[in-house]
Amino acid sequence: MIERSLSFEYDIQYGDQFQEQVSAGDPNPLTGIRVLVGGQDLGGASGKTDTYHVDDYVHYNLANILQKLKNAVTSGEREEATFYATNVTLALIPEDDAIHIGLFRGSDIASAISSSELVAVPRDTIVREFARATEEFIRTCESINPELRGCDEFERLSALVSELSEL
Repeated sequence: MIERSLSFEYDIQYGDQFQEQVSAGDPNPLTGIRVLVGGQDLGGASGKTDTYHVDDYVHYNLANILQKLKNAVTSGEREEATFYATNVTLALIPEDDAIHIGLFRGSDIASAISSSELVAVPRDTIVREFARATEEFIRTCESINPELRGCDEFERLSALVSELSEL
């Protein structure tokens, strides 16, 4: 069954470990990430607003998701963004003006998708939220460590946001 939601959030944990990594010059910090649809954490932290159950390297994660989202929007085909640090995959399935989304653990994603409930979120909502989260990530990193301004990783993320926003 597919539910429809107008609310979508990609939440990055900007805690002490994040700040330490960025202060040391790392533009790809490992930290907690939450994907919330309709206020529900798809990673399993239902009802716990301060718990992050999925960790990943933020630059890698955002670049991967932005590219897969762009591919899904342009091709109309399902895309899967696999997280680097955990065995988690974000499924993006386009249909009309929505993206059906689900976060899955394990390697048999096709079976998980067919037996799970996905949530449909308006495509514009997802695109805007990933653009917002990416810009916030870059600003936060640059405010913690100004030496990261204009680094290749952030330039790549900004280019992906621009390309996705133009679709």
